[in-house]
Amino acid sequence: MTFLEICIEVYGALGLQGTFNNVNASNDTRVIAQSVKEAWVNIQNYRLNWKFLQDEVILNLDPSRTNYDLEFIFLSTDNNFGHWDEKNFIYDYKTLREVSYNRWKRTEVTATGEPNDFTIKPNDNSVIFTPLDNTYEVSLAYFKQPQILIDNNDVPILPQAYHTLIMYRGLVNAAVFFSSSEMFQFASIRADEMMGQLMREQLPHKKIKLNPLV
Repeated sequence: MTFLEICIEVYGALGLQGTFNNVNASNDTRVIAQSVKEAWVNIQNYRLNWKFLQDEVILNLDPSRTNYDLEFIFLSTDNNFGHWDEKNFIYDYKTLREVSYNRWKRTEVTATGEPNDFTIKPNDNSVIFTPLDNTYEVSLAYFKQPQILIDNNDVPILPQAYHTLIMYRGLVNAAVFFSSSEMFQFASIRADEMMGQLMREQLPHKKIKLNPLV
């Protein structure tokens, strides 16, 4: 669903008079649009590692440098980078090893070779690699910034089956403004159910280590 279509669903559920045809209109429609917008941002911010926010960038490493800032990595300052997924930096089907920045500063590496270790500067998210002996291609996984819905035809980057979750969350927000306790309760229950489903599907599964039986 588009931003507008989600807002229309919320508007209709509240039984408001008139038509909703623009997310940037004024009065009651503005309240609905803001409720939906905030609902979508809150869903994205609920966890830091949603699968639907995960992406990757291919970086060509050069032996003449070791430090790569975000502008170099993404070829622009205008990108949707949120934070790195350090456990999924890949070279030649192998996971690269992250070293803490404090430890990295205390270690001097002069030998060259293929990509193996890296660190991330906390202040600007630059990625630093050990010295290389050749050019290499690595895959760097990251999570996007929360998407902000702005225009009528904007589509949430959430699997379509869960667009209704944004509608229910938006309905919860709007129900507070319009003092609709019945709709608040109904939408809260449905939103919680769908949120649980989304978390099971879109979050990494935790590995549980079982101790051997004695």
